[in-house]
Amino acid sequence: MLKMSSNNEGTGGTIGENASITYNGLDISRPSNTFQINGAEITVKQKTADTVTFSSTADVDAILDTITQFVNKYNEVIKKVQDKTGEAKYRSFTPLTAEQKRQ
Repeated sequence: MLKMSSNNEGTGGTIGENASITYNGLDISRPSNTFQINGAEITVKQKTADTVTFSSTADVDAILDTITQFVNKYNEVIKKVQDKTGEAKYRSFTPLTAEQKRQ
């Protein structure tokens, strides 16, 4: 006979717990071991009572490269628009005559 209950009593199992961390004084709890904080993904690997310190830095070179590429592409588009809208207009041409239209 299979015996099950909602709280695992009498089944030999244990009730799972949410993963909890304290980040800058704020207690955070999640049903998984992965936390998203300020765009960074933190995965808890083991339980500890010790303070864990970590830091991260932005990849400034990659950010600069991305901005530079964007600015270069933007400048290309602006140049194409200026070239098209700044083409010389020849206003001295007279309209076609009826004879020229037939040709």
